[in-house]
Amino acid sequence: MSSARRSTARYRKLALVLHPDTPTGDTALMQQLNIEFEAFEAGQLLPVGPSDRAWAPPPTYDRAERLRAAAQTVIQDLPALSGVRFVFDSTAERVVALGTTFPVKDVLRSLGMRWDADRRHWWIEVIG
Repeated sequence: MSSARRSTARYRKLALVLHPDTPTGDTALMQQLNIEFEAFEAGQLLPVGPSDRAWAPPPTYDRAERLRAAAQTVIQDLPALSGVRFVFDSTAERVVALGTTFPVKDVLRSLGMRWDADRRHWWIEVIG
């Protein structure tokens, strides 16, 4: 593989990580990457200045892990209710109350939970 093709491939990999539409995106770094790659393609060298900064990989971003941890905290903070168990629904990103919830519906409502008539359960959103 030629040097130019390797450079283009590396640029595309970095663009996938730095693009502002991705969770790890950084607008300023993406703009700098574009400027430097355009100069590289044109065969120009950019001057080194005091504003240059070394690229560091973005921080790890595992949204699912953060949501699970936040859900665990929510579940631990909820009181124990007879006949009701609380579980994390990762697809809907909410904690749901399962079991016999009708007798304790006022308690669930006071805890900030909402009734989902389509799924027939009480839920509270998890913010992670």
